[in-house]
Amino acid sequence: MINRKTFKPERLVDKIIEKQPKLIDYDLNRLKIVLSRLGAPHSGLKDTIHVAGTNGKGSTVASLQALLRGHGFSVNSFTSPHLIKLNERINIDGINISDEKLSEFLLEIIEVKNDVPLSYFEILTCACFMAFNQTKADFNLIEVGLGGKKDATNVIEKPMASLITPISLDHKEFLGAKLSNIATEKAGIIKKNVPVFLGKQNECVAEIIKERADSLECPLFEHGRDWKIEKLSGKYFLRIKESQISMETKSLHGDYQLENSALAIGTMYYLNLLNFKHAKRNLEEVVWPGRFQYLKKGPLCDQAKVSNVNNQIIIDGAHNPAGARALSREIRKKGCENFYLVLAMQKNKDLQHFISKFDGLAKKIYFITNGFDNFYTYTEAQKVLKTQNLKIEQSFSACSAVNAIVQNKQPNLILITGSLHLVGDILKNHS
Repeated sequence: MINRKTFKPERLVDKIIEKQPKLIDYDLNRLKIVLSRLGAPHSGLKDTIHVAGTNGKGSTVASLQALLRGHGFSVNSFTSPHLIKLNERINIDGINISDEKLSEFLLEIIEVKNDVPLSYFEILTCACFMAFNQTKADFNLIEVGLGGKKDATNVIEKPMASLITPISLDHKEFLGAKLSNIATEKAGIIKKNVPVFLGKQNECVAEIIKERADSLECPLFEHGRDWKIEKLSGKYFLRIKESQISMETKSLHGDYQLENSALAIGTMYYLNLLNFKHAKRNLEEVVWPGRFQYLKKGPLCDQAKVSNVNNQIIIDGAHNPAGARALSREIRKKGCENFYLVLAMQKNKDLQHFISKFDGLAKKIYFITNGFDNFYTYTEAQKVLKTQNLKIEQSFSACSAVNAIVQNKQPNLILITGSLHLVGDILKNHS
């Protein structure tokens, strides 16, 4: 018997999956059985916007949420992963779901699932649909967890729109080792006659998505044709037909963030939801932590500034080569070469190609090897990176890495990246 008052949401999720096999086939039929027992909460959702892609899904959802709420609409959103607390994933019109409400849904899932195995993400997807069905909103923004076609969120039968952010190589053990395989999987969210909005893509990826959209008779709108970012007098603008919106905001850092917000604005424009007068102000309200974020307070920041007040720390959850490429471009653009790289990375990620994007930029790498399961050890990282001429030092935490770096008394830029788990761990201790 589960004590309803003492179990927190995280423990309830563990309770659901603790006796299940570690490996289960990704098959939407299992999820549909459980959703049916729950009263099919997903089937009653209206005006759902479904977002797939490799990088930029979460920030695109954050931009859409800020824009739609700024236009006076109520908005629910489902994103992953969380940085600090599980509740972040399910947001009800600007407020993360409470422990009490999330626990209520999880307990109901426990009661009905019986012997049907569900993955961690599938459990939370069920809870998301239950929350959205209970508290209706004008729009429901749902981010794909992994891939598209076989993803738990793809039980949505008729979304209002399908968005696909930039696609690159990641999760190859699940999606395939070729970009074409990954693109095909992610294009699986496209439904018949549903408008498709396409972020900036590799040419072969764009062709696969366009072919799928055409076969299902879907209107398609894409970056570079139906909207584009222009730089005029050193400032960025988004142009849609004859109109333009300033993209100069304090909340968006990096060209990749501008592209994600441009996708959100383009979507709203072609769905006839956009008021140009509101859009610029709404972009200022976008909040998406852990993406090219300057750490401005907390013990790690205090530690860095003891030796030199000009020391700066940037945290970014980039964890694949495409994310590293975008991050290195932003570093170069800001003239921040010759920085220190503090890194931790899961074993299923492409460490070698991730690091290669910082070639000639990072003066030294501090590799964190303590406190994370299924992450590269220092020895494993050395083996992977042995062909690259790099200065690598082992560190047991971000704190010890920063402490070693600031001993030189010079102004330093410190970039902490490689994992959203690492970034979340830092944010948890830095408000």
